[in-house]
Amino acid sequence: MVRLLHTDGNGVRCDRYGTVCWFYWYRSTPPEPDDLEALAYFTSKAGAQEWLVHWMHDRGKNPQQQRRWSSAVPTSWQTTEHGIRYTLKSGQGLSAGLFLDQRPNRRWVLENAAGKNVLNLFCYTAGFSLCAAQGQAVSLINVDTSKATLAWAKENFALNQFATDHTEFWAADAQFFLQRCKKRGRTFDLIICDPPSFARNTSGTFVLERDIQGLLSHIWPLLTPGGHLLFSSNYEKWNFNTFSHHISAGLARHPYQLASLPPPARDFETPEQSPILKVAIVVKY
Repeated sequence: MVRLLHTDGNGVRCDRYGTVCWFYWYRSTPPEPDDLEALAYFTSKAGAQEWLVHWMHDRGKNPQQQRRWSSAVPTSWQTTEHGIRYTLKSGQGLSAGLFLDQRPNRRWVLENAAGKNVLNLFCYTAGFSLCAAQGQAVSLINVDTSKATLAWAKENFALNQFATDHTEFWAADAQFFLQRCKKRGRTFDLIICDPPSFARNTSGTFVLERDIQGLLSHIWPLLTPGGHLLFSSNYEKWNFNTFSHHISAGLARHPYQLASLPPPARDFETPEQSPILKVAIVVKY
């Protein structure tokens, strides 16, 4: 799996997931037939077999009005990263089920999860949790509001034949779940939090700009001394300095230090631009 087009695609990005080229079309107008023919040609030259294009214009305003174009993409297929197998799907939203820019951070979790109690908030299909399981975490909790993506996460655990005796899957609002953990005295050695920029659920809406500091205030009491928080965001209106400011503001009353970050994936490395993915690994004193 690799990103084939990142910043030089003139409004188009492309990830290759095994045999499928997954295009993100950011232009203001939808692709024309000539555009689709060019993307099909690109796919063949990349050594892939099928292609899919998602129009990213006004994404999030009405998730039910997604527009996409594709060849004969399978509804489900499998691929491998860091020795872990993943089920990918073509009809479950704007992603195939795994965000490739998080590859170095998934490896970091794999290498730092041994013997730890791990909480994965906004877990999506549980890529981080699979790495923690491979890395010998002693317990795992996966939290997401979507029952469909939690079912997908369970498929991934079964695909890798990971035991789930000490693994929990909760369909819940993250902040509500954190409050419940505090009441029950639950703590964690590693907390992973990759929230969306905006999301709707039965409890209301989550807006990262508005809710990040409250989210951090709920997370911090649950982190054991010496524990790590991996917090990331793809919010495109923030650069890394703005992201860091919000992290610092949310933890202003608490002693912490920042751990070294894993180097970015070379297919996402853009020295001339601020990275789209912002990451902080925070250690609690």
